[in-house]
Amino acid sequence: MPPLSVIFGLHAHEPVGQSVSQVDRTVDGDILPFLEAVSAIPAFKCAAHLSGSLLRLIEGRRADVMDMLKRLIGRGQLELLGGGFYEPILTTLTVADQTGQIRRFGDYLQRQFGVRPAGGWLPEQVWEPHLCKPLQEAGVKFVLMDDPHFAAAGVPADEVHGLFVTEESGHRLGVFPIDSGLKNLIPDKSPKETINYLENLSEEHPGTVVAFMGDGAVAARLIPALAREKFLAPVTPTEWAAGHAPRRLLYVPSASSAEMSEWILPPGLEDEYAGFKSQVVRHTRASAQRLFLRGGFWRAFLTKYAESNWMQKRVFAAATKMGPVLEKLGADREARAIRDLLDRAACHDAYWHGAGAGRGNGPAGGFYAPPIRAAVWRNLLEAETRFSKKMGLFPACFSDDIDCDGEPEWMVYTESWVIGFKPRLGGGMIEWSYRPALHNFQNTVTRRPERDHAQLERHPRLVYDRYRKASGLVYALDSGVRFEQFARQDLPEQAPAVGETQAKAEEKAESFSLKFRREAGPFVFEKHVVISKHESKLSLQVSVCASPGSAPWRLGLGFELFYARLEDLVVEGSLLEGSARSRSVSVTDRGGGTTVVMKFDREVEVWLAPVWTISKSMDGVQETFQGISVLFLGDDAGAGVKQELTMNVEVKSIAGTQA
Repeated sequence: MPPLSVIFGLHAHEPVGQSVSQVDRTVDGDILPFLEAVSAIPAFKCAAHLSGSLLRLIEGRRADVMDMLKRLIGRGQLELLGGGFYEPILTTLTVADQTGQIRRFGDYLQRQFGVRPAGGWLPEQVWEPHLCKPLQEAGVKFVLMDDPHFAAAGVPADEVHGLFVTEESGHRLGVFPIDSGLKNLIPDKSPKETINYLENLSEEHPGTVVAFMGDGAVAARLIPALAREKFLAPVTPTEWAAGHAPRRLLYVPSASSAEMSEWILPPGLEDEYAGFKSQVVRHTRASAQRLFLRGGFWRAFLTKYAESNWMQKRVFAAATKMGPVLEKLGADREARAIRDLLDRAACHDAYWHGAGAGRGNGPAGGFYAPPIRAAVWRNLLEAETRFSKKMGLFPACFSDDIDCDGEPEWMVYTESWVIGFKPRLGGGMIEWSYRPALHNFQNTVTRRPERDHAQLERHPRLVYDRYRKASGLVYALDSGVRFEQFARQDLPEQAPAVGETQAKAEEKAESFSLKFRREAGPFVFEKHVVISKHESKLSLQVSVCASPGSAPWRLGLGFELFYARLEDLVVEGSLLEGSARSRSVSVTDRGGGTTVVMKFDREVEVWLAPVWTISKSMDGVQETFQGISVLFLGDDAGAGVKQELTMNVEVKSIAGTQA
């Protein structure tokens, strides 16, 4: 009886922006055990996908790992898989970059290891049928997919093994299923149980191939047992594909990993789906579950998290604008560096969040991880700044629907700033990027319900924001408003601070001027923003006029400031948390290297509160600092009164301590 071939593989990834200590833990706890186990058995063949972001860090720090990879590849034991360079979700890229990132990663692997990859990896198993074309055009012969994808394509469970082929508009692509039985057994069961499972597969489907891709540490423990079994034949994917024709054609619908398809859903629907799923599991056959039980669509993360959508659309717009120019510049060193920065900004982790599936059963994804989001903005801003200097593109002010929600934003680019205003949010700033420090002060997150919050209802830091976080929001508040209401985001408003707002812009010799006007209830809100073209300064003049029928009220001006570490902040003119009266406030970030100075035309009341998000993990509650909220308050006013406030802002660069 012919043996059962096994594609046994390692997948390892760390996002752009990850700490060096975490990379070392991944290398020592995950990658090295796998490679050492394979090295000890020269006849054992395997596959591995190491993301470009991880390899770049390993390359500079761990020559021992690079040497071991080269040795195993040279002996024919290890086949590396390619894919997008910095582990992007391919569907979030421009069409050119879907192919370009795969080619650039292939170029890198060939330079480092002397072999160009034939296979491709799908981050988080996100698949859409149109990806056949860019994958094939980039030289990818096959990909590996979770076997539930095959169920969705109508393949019976007992036929999900071997090599298949799919196509889109004539662009063909080989597809190996990743066996979910192995995926579930290997981390939690003994090697003997896994061997028994494989032996049953061998008897039922002699001569076929099954695949596993997973964590190296658990896989390493199984390698000696696999190597001893005569009914098993470890192979590389290319070796198998070279000697076997595809079983048949299939069409895989849009899909992602099973966990991801649940995390995409809003908390209420996620709970409903989980309850429905448990009933289906109890009352239907496994084959029917695999075929009909599916969650949401990965791109829905971009509507679930507006901040994620803004990041992705900004990177996409920058790549669309710069890509053709960079392509024409070819081997130009600066052009290649800018291209690499854009690739790094597309690393997928910052764009999504999943509960209870990260390391130690903590959160997965990096949407709520400040260093991971900050890395997106740092790479994007550096790419834009270097491109603008190379092409001489400063300054600019224009209106465009960047985030594709049907309403244009106003964008301002100067030597110091990239600022995005959202008219629908009362003309609030949804981006406030300071180019000299490559820092977006608006890179905070709106606190919203998540599924694991049901277990944290009494936690003092469980707070939900009323509006999407934006700077420069103007409020008409009850005169009796208290600091505690601000800290809990329960401000008593006499009219909403957001809504459709008239906007117009004007260019002057040394500045851009934007004016916003909105009527809401008994109030008229006006805001005039002046942004310097050549200095890191801007001013806001805001006014709120109350009609004769209004109740006593107070003007408020809100700002959000993103910082990665609370302990790096020094605040002057206010408390780090609490209330004070002052004519100026400054916030210095000793780690990030910036000082923000905010001055007023008169003394105002200043309320400042740290912003925290929380999540549940096996270790307890994970609290993450996301920045600070600041509210500046005028004095009490009555009906028919107009209140005005002028604020001048300057940002300065200082010597920072963060890399």
